Amino acid sequence: MKIPVTDNHIHVNPVGELGPIKTANTFYRSGGTTMIIPNLPAWNLLPNDPMNHEKAMQITIDAVKHINDETPVKAYAVLGIHPIAFDKMIEQGMSIDKAREVMYKNLELAQNLVLEGKAVAIGEVGRPHYNVDDNIWQVHTQIMKYAIDLASDIDCPVQLHMEEADNNTYHELHNLLKDTNLKEYKLIKHYAGSEVLPQETYGITSSVNSSKILIKEALSKTHEHNIKPKFLMETDYMDNPLYPGRVLGPRTVPRRTNSYISKGIMTEEDAYIIHKDNIEKIYSISLE
Repeated sequence: MKIPVTDNHIHVNPVGELGPIKTANTFYRSGGTTMIIPNLPAWNLLPNDPMNHEKAMQITIDAVKHINDETPVKAYAVLGIHPIAFDKMIEQGMSIDKAREVMYKNLELAQNLVLEGKAVAIGEVGRPHYNVDDNIWQVHTQIMKYAIDLASDIDCPVQLHMEEADNNTYHELHNLLKDTNLKEYKLIKHYAGSEVLPQETYGITSSVNSSKILIKEALSKTHEHNIKPKFLMETDYMDNPLYPGRVLGPRTVPRRTNSYISKGIMTEEDAYIIHKDNIEKIYSISLE
């Protein structure tokens, strides 16, 4: 029986170097089975219409359908508006209130698309990974909380783009959930490090960058504490011709998984939990 392998955060780009079908086939030939695909920011997909976020979401919906129709890979969309969009609007002279309104409108659109079955989560949303003024940071947090509230209303996961996280970051996220009905595990910290223990994440799901070191550390922690792996694996592949292979290539998650199984670093049970059980639980989907 083939071991399932899911890349929890991999982009596809019709105007990229590979495009959606080649990206999916490259992933599949390396042993991959499932792709969770957040839409790229509009400016990456639509160079001539860089703030058309609704169209960016539709492009991703269409790409996911093509992958499901034309390749053996199971693909699922995650839709939202990237936090950097807010900063771009401010830089272009838009008021904070108007920019926040645009962000809210697009998050509401993403929520509706999840309800229509065109996506399995809202994302990637959150805060920038670079420094901004305190007042802008606070607005980003308000927007992130709004996304979490929308997700809570329909019980769907949220993929978060944020600064590098530590224990305090996860604690803050846990606190943001207190007045919602959303389960902690449905809040996903994208591009996470090896913070995977409950005392580190407060139950938030870490989608771990699939570098050799971080995955090894994450597995080591779970084995040392004799707990099941609660994390996911991702590449954040962007298919951007200007940055080939960034962040990690589409072969990475299947190759890392199979390599670590062969070396005894990951068990087959670990793989099934990370790539199938956790994915099914978080996104309410079946990978049978």
